[in-house]
Amino acid sequence: MTEGDSDLSPAARLHNKGQTAFADADYSRALECFRKAIELDEHYKTWEMIGASMLALGDAEGALLGLRRAFEMNPRSSKTGHRLASCMHSLGMPIEEVDDVLRQVLVVNETYGPAIRLREVVRRRQS
Repeated sequence: MTEGDSDLSPAARLHNKGQTAFADADYSRALECFRKAIELDEHYKTWEMIGASMLALGDAEGALLGLRRAFEMNPRSSKTGHRLASCMHSLGMPIEEVDDVLRQVLVVNETYGPAIRLREVVRRRQS
């Protein structure tokens, strides 16, 4: 535990351990930490990182649940919305559903480049 971790809740400490494992590309360990953290305290960033870890492990279907939950909890997070839309797109979900998530992202942050680029890809697929 680092000096600053002593003031953190157990869930936050687990989340930080998960972030470190994720940064080290130890996605299984990261997922384990994030799942333990979510049992203690539900936070949208932890749900998002559960989804990101599952994506990194090649489980896009499993990732969808975490990313949806994260975006439900914080629909103002452009990064979370973009990750959700990317996951949906990779699973071949209906274009209208993917586009709806991207629309929500762009309402909050109309200049968010990753969402703009993904929306262009999705719309090309539509035509």
